[in-house]
Order: sequence, then C-alpha cells, then structure tokens
Amino acid sequence: MLSEEKIQSYLDFMENELMKNKNGKAELSSNWVNGFTDKPGTYVAFEDGKLVYVGETGSIRGRMRDLLDSRHHTLRRNIGKHNFSREKNYKDATTKRKFPKHIEEKVDLWFKEKITISTLITKLGRKELEERLVKKHNPIYNKKGQRISD
Repeated sequence: MLSEEKIQSYLDFMENELMKNKNGKAELSSNWVNGFTDKPGTYVAFEDGKLVYVGETGSIRGRMRDLLDSRHHTLRRNIGKHNFSREKNYKDATTKRKFPKHIEEKVDLWFKEKITISTLITKLGRKELEERLVKKHNPIYNKKGQRISD
C-alpha cells in the first residue's frame, strides 16, 4: 500500500505535468480533435490563462470531440450560460438540445479566442487528480460540489 506522502507526491507530479502540458487554443474542428490521444486522462481548460474547468475521461480524444456539441459537454453549456444568458432569445442548452444558433456561434467563438486546453494521459488516479484540482482552483465552469469529497 502506498503511503499518503507517496500519493501526494504522485498527485503533485501529475498536477505539474498537466499545468505545463498545454495543447494550445481550442480550435473545435475534426482535425483538432484527431490530434489528441484516445487514452484515458485528465484535462483542464484555461480562459485567458486562468484555470476555469477540470475534467477526467476514459478517452481524451472522445472528450475533446464532445466539446464540439453543447449537448455533450458541461463546459460548453456552462460557458454559454455564464457568458450569454442575457442575450436576446437565449435558451439553455441541455443534454437533448443545443443553444439557439446565434448562441452556439458565440460559444464557438469564445472557445476559439479565449480557451486553451491542457491534457495529460493519466492511467492511475485521474479522478483524484480532477478532485484535487477542482478543490484547489475552484474553476468557475465546474459545477459546485461535482465529485468533490473531503
């Protein structure tokens, strides 16, 4: 069994790797998605350099593909709601319905101009790393209390 010290050391190392492993601006295209690995991992989104979202997944490429559609990713829905809910004819996106077209276009532009993604293949401890980063950084687009334990 690993000691608490070794576990924390491992998570420190993974956090440092993730924070420096920036993949660049979110282009939101098939070519962009195909540049990611299909392996499990942890990912973070930065908005204008500030960490705003943390996630983990069984397939980094699959999860990046989800960012193309507001029905498939919480980050897109939260960006839309947080930044454009006062727009005329705004309607929330859900897992079954996208935003209205004019809001979808604004969310796409927001991603392309402001969001940078960083990913890290994480074979062990990706949920623990995600929880740790959410607790430490309190990212604005993660739902409050999402998978966080004391």
